[in-house]
Amino acid sequence: MATTREEPPVAPLFRMFFLGLVIVLPSFLIGLNVTYTAVALPQMRLNLSEASWFGSISDIASPIGTISIGLIIDRYGRKKALIFGIIPSILGWMLLYSDYNIVVVLFGKMLHGITLSAVAYPSQVYAGECIMLNHIRLRNSFIMWNAVSLSIGTTVMYLMSTFLNYHQIGAVGSVVSLIFLPVFYFLIPESPMWLYRKGRIGDAEWAQKKLGICQPLLQQCQHDNISPVIPIIAPIQFSDLKHGLEKLKRKDVYKPLFITIGISVLVPSSGPITVVTYMINIINNIIPGIQSENTATIPPIFNENYSSVVLNTTLANEDFSSSYKYGVGSGIIMVISTVTSCFVLPYVGLKNMWIFTEIGLCVGMSLLAYSVFADFSGNLFPLHVVSVWVITFFFSLIMNSPNTVAGDLFPSDAKGFASIQAIIANSFLFLNIKLYPYFYLAIGPYIYCIYSVICIICSIYMYFFVPEVVGKTLEEINQEFLIETE
Repeated sequence: MATTREEPPVAPLFRMFFLGLVIVLPSFLIGLNVTYTAVALPQMRLNLSEASWFGSISDIASPIGTISIGLIIDRYGRKKALIFGIIPSILGWMLLYSDYNIVVVLFGKMLHGITLSAVAYPSQVYAGECIMLNHIRLRNSFIMWNAVSLSIGTTVMYLMSTFLNYHQIGAVGSVVSLIFLPVFYFLIPESPMWLYRKGRIGDAEWAQKKLGICQPLLQQCQHDNISPVIPIIAPIQFSDLKHGLEKLKRKDVYKPLFITIGISVLVPSSGPITVVTYMINIINNIIPGIQSENTATIPPIFNENYSSVVLNTTLANEDFSSSYKYGVGSGIIMVISTVTSCFVLPYVGLKNMWIFTEIGLCVGMSLLAYSVFADFSGNLFPLHVVSVWVITFFFSLIMNSPNTVAGDLFPSDAKGFASIQAIIANSFLFLNIKLYPYFYLAIGPYIYCIYSVICIICSIYMYFFVPEVVGKTLEEINQEFLIETE
């Protein structure tokens, strides 16, 4: 007579909600780190080259965090990886507070870039192993919880900028990052899945009870009296590389790879992150690194019809408090947008949301270009500020989508190829942010027209090539790539 297996109890949603809030705290820290560039750059006396490096160096350093945390997360655990990822943030804020010289400041920004990826990946893995196994319906919402947490961090940074200078903000950032260490150390246990795979069965069972969750894999192995598999970490060999390259012959690997490469090129090149990075400069019509004493470097393209609008050097030494208030408004809009996305995404789907977002970004970029030419700076709500808010709103709707799509498209035995997407995306993002001041000097507001065109191209690409991932299991998504196209 067949016996039925008793299903373990599933934790209540409020317990999962609390755990989710703890796990998305790193995104709050990322929001502070990212927004600091927009806040500090107008106050710092940097030349064009220094300003462009200050804005972009975090993105080129981000893959360092991805590689280093990948070596830690399986060997030492998800919890320790989270704690390790916060340490560069603490050191980075300390260096930014010291402001000793431009080399020290840029190294601090590099540490911030390492933090971006070093805390994001462990939190996603921890959530996947401890939250979404028992509550699949939370999977899509959790994707946007990180975006909401990031947007709240952005808003807090702009609020601080209204009454603190960038030195003082560096001190506050150090303290906030330091507080996160005991939060992760005391409030969350290690992942039961990781503990069990390491042979620490008793610790895994304790962690399950502490979290109030059940682990299907652990429960299955206990029922069948299967011993845990303790992996032996061996150095990478040539045969491993050859085996990895062999996977590229599979449709469910090379098709997602081509799709994610396209996303990695188009999304950073469409400009929204560049606008957010230089937001305060754009609101004040100041080119990063161009001050009143070096206006001789302005190229002839800035003719007398709109040079005063494009290059507003008279604001270089003035109070930016009103601009930071606009930044607070942008942060609030970001929170509203990400919260809205949490509710709308499960019904609309990520693909449709993405296409809608790119069209909205095209409108925002076009408005921004027109506002700079027409000069609406004397109004209560200047058109270029409204344009930046429009761009912020639409960008926030799909803030984490590129990484989410990359993670979902690849099969479980080829997830490592998703890191290619992250490296390419960060490279193009670095180039766009680094070169933006030079492009603006060369062609002025026409750069926003180029961004508009790329947004349209991006929406067309999404429509024809990117599959829908919302409401589908990972197996269903991967199976679509295996179906022969008639």
